[in-house]
Formats: sequence, C-alpha cells, structure tokens
Amino acid sequence: MKPPSFKYDFLMVQAYNNDSVARLDVSPATQSRAIVILHTLFFHFQQKGWTVSGDKHRYAKRLTNIVKINDESVPFRLRERLRQVPRELDKKEQEEKAKGKSIWHEKINIPSGCLQLIVEGALPRGSKGLFEDNATLTLETQLAHVINTLENSAEHMKVVRAEREAEKQRWETQRRQKEAIEQRVRTQHARINTFTELFTQWRRANDCRAFIDALLSAPVYQGCMQEEKARFMVWANEIADAIDPTVNGSASALLQAGKEDNSIMAEAIRRYQKATRTQ
Repeated sequence: MKPPSFKYDFLMVQAYNNDSVARLDVSPATQSRAIVILHTLFFHFQQKGWTVSGDKHRYAKRLTNIVKINDESVPFRLRERLRQVPRELDKKEQEEKAKGKSIWHEKINIPSGCLQLIVEGALPRGSKGLFEDNATLTLETQLAHVINTLENSAEHMKVVRAEREAEKQRWETQRRQKEAIEQRVRTQHARINTFTELFTQWRRANDCRAFIDALLSAPVYQGCMQEEKARFMVWANEIADAIDPTVNGSASALLQAGKEDNSIMAEAIRRYQKATRTQ
C-alpha cells in the first residue's frame, strides 16, 4: 500500500491497476487490523475452494476484490468509513470566508477508525450487504455473517441471471412477433399499392381502347383505306393489351395471395391512406 498523495486524503490505497494485491482503503492506523481481517477471510475462502482476484467494472476507475463462488463472481471491498469535519483555516482563508467567498476543501473527510466490509454483489430484497464496527460488535465478530452473505449473493446472482435471461428471451420473442406483424403489414401495404397501380393500368388500357375507337370513327379519318385502319387497330390494341393487367397476367401474384387478418389489413389501409394524403 502507498501513503496518500493528496493533501486532504488520509487513506492508503493500492495502485489503481495492480491486480496482484487485494484492494484496501484504510488509514495507517487501521491498516494492520484490516490486513488481518482480509487474511482471515481468505483463509476461509480457501477452505471452501473459493478463489480471489482483482477486477474492474467497465465504468469503474479502480480494481475491486472478486471472490469466485460456485462460478459466480461476487465483488466486495474493505474500507474505513470517513467522517466529514471542518478543517482549520489559515488567516488568508478566514479573510476570504469573511468576504463570503468559497473556500477550497473547507470541509474534509477524515478516517473514523470504523472498518466496513461491503458485499457489492446482488442480494435478495431485505438482505444486509454492509458490515461495520458498531457499539456492540466489531467487524471481526461479523465475518461468519459476511461469508454467509457472500455465498447468498452468489446464489442470488444465479437467480438474477436466470430472471434476466428469461426476460431477455421474452423481449426477444416480443421483438420477433412485432417484426413478423410489421412484415405482414408491409406486405399488405405493398399489395394495396400494387392493386391501385394495376387499377390505374387497367383504366389506362381501357382509355386507350376508347381512344382507338374514337380515332377510327372520327370523320377526318373516314377517307383512310380499311386495310390501313385494320393494321392500326392491331398495332394500337397490342399497346393497350400490353398495359392491361386483365390481359397480360401481371395481377397473378395479387390474385394468389391469401387472406390476411382484419387488424393487419386495417393498419395497411391506414398507412396507404396516409401516404396518399401526403403526396
């Protein structure tokens, strides 16, 4: 452990990325006692076949202690509780404060002498995860409860993982169902667009035929030879037939599609109407 480097920091810590030692956050006054507590815990961990390592959460700046229990990684840390007190200000700071100015670190956190062990793994509702010195019990006398709590945390983490996995599967099932419904709506929407396009083509083909009849019966073309009119009629009707879905078979896929649920059709029609309004 290294001594504090900041003027108003009183706890000794390890290097931030040193995973070869266990994490401790204590003052020099409680260092020896804290080390004995860790050694006691590690001895019992070894008896149970548990292993200890240092690891860091992806959002954390420092490593923390991890005990492996039945393939579950339970984080915990041993620290000394701090208490906030006003510090003694020098003459200049007193003058600044009298003027209403803010003072840098007017209050500081100092070691309290109270050791805490915090189980940071998931715990059942109502379970205690903080153990510390109090008026009747020292932390040393609570280590059996700490070990039980670590084991309970490992078991609960399995339960939480199973619940999360089940929830993930439920969300995945709902997502797939929504995607399937969305795909059906899009398919019907496209089918409606195809239907209206085919209708437009059919109407255009009929308009072409009406136009052909009008041309052939127009007085201005009555002097044309019948053979010329016959050739024109064949040519023009080929054009009309080419765009007529009732002749060219372009509506085959539309006719073969199966019936869809009313709710799917209602949503597809709503989207079609909305799209036509915005055009």
